[in-house]
Amino acid sequence: MPDPPSFEAPLPPPPRPSLGRRAVSLVGRHPALSTLIALVLLVMLLDSLDDPGGRVGADKPSATRSTSDTTTPPPTSISPLPEPTIQVPDVSGAPLQEATAKLDARGFDYVVDKEYKKVAPGTVLSVTPKAGSEVTEGTKVQLTVAKPVPVLPDVVGLSQKDALRELREMDYRVDTRIVFSSQARGQVLEESPQPGTERLPGQEVNLTLASGCDANYSGCLNPLASDYDCAGGTGDGPLYTGYVRVNGIDTFDLDSDSDGIGCES
Repeated sequence: MPDPPSFEAPLPPPPRPSLGRRAVSLVGRHPALSTLIALVLLVMLLDSLDDPGGRVGADKPSATRSTSDTTTPPPTSISPLPEPTIQVPDVSGAPLQEATAKLDARGFDYVVDKEYKKVAPGTVLSVTPKAGSEVTEGTKVQLTVAKPVPVLPDVVGLSQKDALRELREMDYRVDTRIVFSSQARGQVLEESPQPGTERLPGQEVNLTLASGCDANYSGCLNPLASDYDCAGGTGDGPLYTGYVRVNGIDTFDLDSDSDGIGCES
């Protein structure tokens, strides 16, 4: 009977060197590696000391917060302190010198305007801001004071040109009328209101001016007349004259024969 076949059990694989042995082997072959491993171990040791739970390498919350996690507190508004105020004194009706002394005593700056008024010159007519107002320091006060109303100058006897110039320089409006007079043409015969009257600038002054004589005739014919006829003639006037010499244009047709003499018969 044949012998039963023999079986040989497979040999187990040779034992693998342990991780420690392999590490030692690697370190032995690579000295630089030992330095690297030592640094890694040192880092892990330091990390474990910072971790209160002793978890080496565990994720730790970041030491810094994200800007999205922080909230900025709203700005605090601080109301400014109110500025000190001073009261505007009542100086209406006072003389200018007295009014400015009161303003100076309270530290006010001021400006002075003048207005024509029939009261004592220099009297304070109004104050802005009004008296009693509480204003901050540095506010400028405006005083309006009276100035004397001018009186009309005497322009009677002056020429129209000179009279108009004098009155208009004082800001008067001038109205004129002409009447027949043998005085020089344009000479002022009357003035209204009378010279010396108080009159505010801008108001009207009336002047009466002389017409003078008609320069076309000798004697003194009225240049404002609508017509002249020869006295004793058949004309219907309204004005009449006797003998006249024609010096220019025979406006009234008094020289019927054109010999330069009118109303000769």
